[in-house]
Amino acid sequence: MNNYRRSPGGEKNHFLLIGKQGDPCCELVADYARSNGYGAALLPESDLFPRLGFSWLLPSEGAITWHDMRLRFGEIAGVLNRGYSVPVTAEEYQTSEGRYLTAEWNALTMAWLDRMPCPVINRLKPELWYRPRLNVADLAALAPSLREFLPPTFVTTERDEIRRLRAEHAGDVLYGPLTGGAEYWTRSVADLAILETLCGVLITLKERARLQCFVTADCVVYLGPDGTLARPPSSDLTLHCVAVGKALRILFYKLSLVAGPRGRWYCMELDRLPSLYSCSPAAQQQIAINLGRIMCDGGR
Repeated sequence: MNNYRRSPGGEKNHFLLIGKQGDPCCELVADYARSNGYGAALLPESDLFPRLGFSWLLPSEGAITWHDMRLRFGEIAGVLNRGYSVPVTAEEYQTSEGRYLTAEWNALTMAWLDRMPCPVINRLKPELWYRPRLNVADLAALAPSLREFLPPTFVTTERDEIRRLRAEHAGDVLYGPLTGGAEYWTRSVADLAILETLCGVLITLKERARLQCFVTADCVVYLGPDGTLARPPSSDLTLHCVAVGKALRILFYKLSLVAGPRGRWYCMELDRLPSLYSCSPAAQQQIAINLGRIMCDGGR
């Protein structure tokens, strides 16, 4: 993927991509860079060391070397950070050295990318460092201004409260663990019995239509259940989706949306490192174009 070319004048003419070899998002953004006259340099996070060289004169001067590539910070038009801040293999991470290196690399990248004088996708607040996904409870805590875009939600361990909520909503209560990553509908007594032993997020919504959307700054790409491009349900929904990124100060993310009563839509989850594998080729291309345009702005 690397298309490194030295810049004698030091102009900002490279995209720096941090991620994995074979990631469609990185590959398509690199294609966009080359088609617009930029170089594209990938730092594969799992294969950085011991070949990585890094120097930084605070606040914003420095250089990165990897194999035969050398980029000064001033040559970088934009950064796409698709890494999980784990620059070691799964086996190496089980060792004390691997975990130490991971912690140091995470601290370095978060501090360094925050000071880069170019667009960075994403430049993270400390609250998001170790949170690639945010559920409803996370969003409510980190971005209170989004309250109207979040479904009616309860966090409880009280058995009577769980029974009351289920009765009020005719059994359609969605349960999600506080750690995120799963959803369970309570439709039977057995479902309820399981919930009574757990602490989690209870969302009082009927099971309705769903959409995924990929947001890049002010651009929103909607996807249907099959991953193909879908029409925006409303301009108001687009404004709500964009407001999420402004509240969290991030540029690129995926939202899981569910339709509520009276034409309202609610956000169920945010993913700040979304995969493009489930997207159709046309959707992948549009998302990459939106990302590339932001990064090109840093070279002008």
